[in-house]
Amino acid sequence: MVTMRVAGSGEADDVESVSFVLPESENELRQMIAALPGMLWTANPLGMYDFVSPQWLAATGRKLFQLLGSGWLQAVYPEDRQTVSQQWQQAVNQPKPVTIELRLCTQDGRPRWFTLRATPIFNQQGQIEHWFGLCLDIEDFRRAQQALHDSQLRYQVLFENRINGVVQLQMLYDALGVPQDMRIMRVNQAYKRILGLENELVEGRLASEVFPGIRGSEPDYVALYGKIARESGEASFETEFTFASKWLRVYAYSAIPDECIAIFSDITAQKQMEIALRDSEEHLKLIIDNLAEGLIVVSPDGKTMHWNKKALALHGYAQAEDRLSLLEEIAGDYEILTSEGETIPFDSWPVPRLLRGEHLSNVEAVLCNVRDHWSKEVSFGGTLVRDGQGKPLMGLLTIRDITAWRHAERARERAERRLQLAIDIAHLGSWEWSMMDGSVYFSPQWKRLLGYGENELPNHLRIWEDRLHPADRERALSALQGYARHPE
Repeated sequence: MVTMRVAGSGEADDVESVSFVLPESENELRQMIAALPGMLWTANPLGMYDFVSPQWLAATGRKLFQLLGSGWLQAVYPEDRQTVSQQWQQAVNQPKPVTIELRLCTQDGRPRWFTLRATPIFNQQGQIEHWFGLCLDIEDFRRAQQALHDSQLRYQVLFENRINGVVQLQMLYDALGVPQDMRIMRVNQAYKRILGLENELVEGRLASEVFPGIRGSEPDYVALYGKIARESGEASFETEFTFASKWLRVYAYSAIPDECIAIFSDITAQKQMEIALRDSEEHLKLIIDNLAEGLIVVSPDGKTMHWNKKALALHGYAQAEDRLSLLEEIAGDYEILTSEGETIPFDSWPVPRLLRGEHLSNVEAVLCNVRDHWSKEVSFGGTLVRDGQGKPLMGLLTIRDITAWRHAERARERAERRLQLAIDIAHLGSWEWSMMDGSVYFSPQWKRLLGYGENELPNHLRIWEDRLHPADRERALSALQGYARHPE
């Protein structure tokens, strides 16, 4: 039985006692932690690293001895190193939980953004015994921030994404210029889904009406967004949005005076995972079950030992079943295809590959349920965990649903193509025919070229056919039908 005191989210003396039973095999626990998402580490009371997970070595391309002590700072991007060192030393001098965003020099020599979180662990006498930390890759999130400044078209694609919530706010000030409220001008569907507002009309309403008590809340969102809108600034932060019982990672900026755009992702599960990591062996199972990605644990002989909730949901199962332990039986329910639609043979599926010792990272495929007739675009990752003698202990397979992200990417590409087409034909009369629903659109310029007013011709394919010259009619219709059969 181990008992320690862990700092809470307030001041350094805000601590609570935690007791838990260590697993029988410390090596096995280390192996499982090393295979979890994120880069784990611990440090002594002086802030000197004394343990780093294998992900640190893989991400930075450095050897273990180079990262221990204060050596990990050498992996920090040179422009960030001094600031990060000062922030870390300040946390060590006044022990309390700390979050630092920084860039690390990765194995390929390119800097990549990470967020470093550290929590001091105290003994029963209130003395700090260790630091526990988790480093997560946030490069994609930072790239999304930068993309907002690139073009209005990219902003529109981002606004319509189904993953991150987006809201456009108009700030309302009193006579002295102090922000008093904010009007919700526009939101996307992800905003409503994440905040549990699917059945509510929020656009056009005051934030104080949608979220009573938001004025004067902690943090003061009205004052925070008002400052960004007034100064045409930007800010990134994480917040516990108690009005929806969610933890959010937010990036806010102002492109128009007195207006603010906020983009946020739901990190509630991630926060819960970080808390669970400090608890007992029983809580370790909760961590696995609440990972943002699906996780399947496989024995060396190919039997599935555990499915977390996300993995069950991704495969369409409500709960674990005995039959799920038999990989061959599960295989009868599914097909796995390449992105080009080619069937992947069973021995090249992710589980057989990782059991052969392959390390999988971002292997994209299409998961098809042949029984219930649905498919999802997914990304697989995985590794084979070995003991100290190199004997395989288990295979860990992660699976992530990237369907919405891929749809958003394809929507962005279509939007860019349509924009280019609009630019190309802006000076010409044009018409558009949707082969999906049969609808037709004739531009006002097209009608004017034929001598008609803007409202004289109905939007119907027959209108176009009737106006073909008899000498061209058969050739034009044949070409159109040929394109409909084989669009290229």
